[in-house]
Amino acid sequence: MEGINFNESNTDINPNSNQQIPTFFGMEGSHAWLQSLEPQGTGGIEHGDTLSNTIVTNAEIDGSRDRELDLVKAMKHEVSEFTEVMEQLFHDMHARMKKAEYERDVALGKIRPSENMNGVASQSAPQFGRFRFHDAEGAPMTSSPLAASDDVEDEEEYVQEANSPFIDFKFEASKKNAGRRKAPNSLSSLLVPKATSSTSQSFSPTKITKRPSSKARMHYAKHVTSDMVSSKALIPNVPLTDTEVIVFFYQTTARPVVALRLYARGWGPAKIADVLTVHRGGEYLRNSCSVKCTASIKKGKKNCGEDWLNLIKEAFEVADDAKATELIRYGDREMKLLKIVDAKIKSLAKGVINMPKVGKGAGLFTKYVEYCAENELDFRLSQTEELSEFMKEGQKDAEKLIEEIKMGYTDMEF
Repeated sequence: MEGINFNESNTDINPNSNQQIPTFFGMEGSHAWLQSLEPQGTGGIEHGDTLSNTIVTNAEIDGSRDRELDLVKAMKHEVSEFTEVMEQLFHDMHARMKKAEYERDVALGKIRPSENMNGVASQSAPQFGRFRFHDAEGAPMTSSPLAASDDVEDEEEYVQEANSPFIDFKFEASKKNAGRRKAPNSLSSLLVPKATSSTSQSFSPTKITKRPSSKARMHYAKHVTSDMVSSKALIPNVPLTDTEVIVFFYQTTARPVVALRLYARGWGPAKIADVLTVHRGGEYLRNSCSVKCTASIKKGKKNCGEDWLNLIKEAFEVADDAKATELIRYGDREMKLLKIVDAKIKSLAKGVINMPKVGKGAGLFTKYVEYCAENELDFRLSQTEELSEFMKEGQKDAEKLIEEIKMGYTDMEF
């Protein structure tokens, strides 16, 4: 340390001068790489300005580092949230696949339905079409998409399409094999639930459930028509009034010509329903009558044309009861092609609580119906002439009996 003078003044030191780096023990040899680390000239800038610039630069560096740290933290948070969402989505899709495979196996009859299916998967898969990630734990399993009711509806649709007149011959031939396939043995047990929830039990019909009035009226309408003769019943060779057509032959309004007779002569759905209510009891639905007659008239217009419709309507407007009855009788061609029902006259009284009265819609045919019903006679609709002769003979016998009683004869012949 003898070569260094610590008392020497530092005022002569020039910071810009190239000073010789001292040599220490162990650093002998070439020091060119150390010379390159010597400070360069500042180009006239003072030493104080250089130090201040260095301090500003460090502050800026510290601020940029803080911003980078915040950005990294935000990115890590977003990546964490994305990972959680994808994990939840994976579990949901896994549960969906497990449920779909289970229902497929049950529908094919490979396995029996399990009561604890919800415990197999971590979550119960929702119904398809619900766009949500989180499903309720322990949600009830939905029914299999291959239910037997769907199969029946498809087959009914198939049969309806097969009955269409616009199909070709090949499709009609394949209709023979349209029978329902035999369901697997375990499928029937799947379709019958073993237990019902409290919700379904609270809304299920019971013995004390009040039946809606509309349902009761519809049931009554079906009961009224079930007591009547067929729509293909033979029209008797006797003039029929409009009231007799409604009371005894209402089902024949399925024929366009009969519905046209009533509509052309001023009988609308309201009047027809009132007549049925008076003579057959209850309240017959006016809407049911309107649908029945309107559909029949449209069918006649489609099959015979609008000209035929207008011609028949004009004929009914000016015709009397005898002519109107003649117009609704079956022709010879229809008698051969159709299966006409020759019903017993007394069967027309079934379901009638009030027979039409004279002057209020009653005609000769009403007397025939009353006479056959009271005397249990089996005359048919095609035997009105024989019935008329029988009634005349019976009247003569009754008059003869009255005369013999008046004259005091005791040996009366019957």
